[in-house]
Parts: sequence; structure tokens; C-alpha cells
Amino acid sequence: MTIYFYMRENCPLCDETEQLLQILQMEHDFTIEKRNIEMNDQWLSKYQLEIPVVEVGDHIIFGKDLNLHYLEEVLNKA
Repeated sequence: MTIYFYMRENCPLCDETEQLLQILQMEHDFTIEKRNIEMNDQWLSKYQLEIPVVEVGDHIIFGKDLNLHYLEEVLNKA
């Protein structure tokens, strides 16, 4: 499974979220595809005010909802 991680450089919240994802990788089988929103106009317009954003299958989790417990819950359902 691939998790899409929408982020930008020099974003402390993005760094924290990446660390959470790396922790979860120890127990769950997935790869992380980092997508810098500044490299794609569509991503930038869609997620500019929401990053970090994690997409797991049909679930899109916005920065305000990102935490270890919720990410693990979504991964267990995927």
C-alpha cells in the first residue's frame, strides 16, 4: 500500500507527521510517497492551507486531525 503525504519544505508540522508515519511503518506495511505541494499547482491550490495532508486509500486526513492514534485507526481499516 502507498500512502500519499502532501507537504512542503520548512514545515514543522510536516516534519512531525513524517515522523509519525515512519513510526507506523514499523508495524504496518506501506510506503510513503512524499508530494511537495509547491511542485504541482493542483496540489498547491487544493492543500495550501491544509498541510500536512495524508491520503490513505479513500481517507484524506488533514493536518488538524493528524495524530498517531487516528492514523493507526485508519491504517487498520485500510
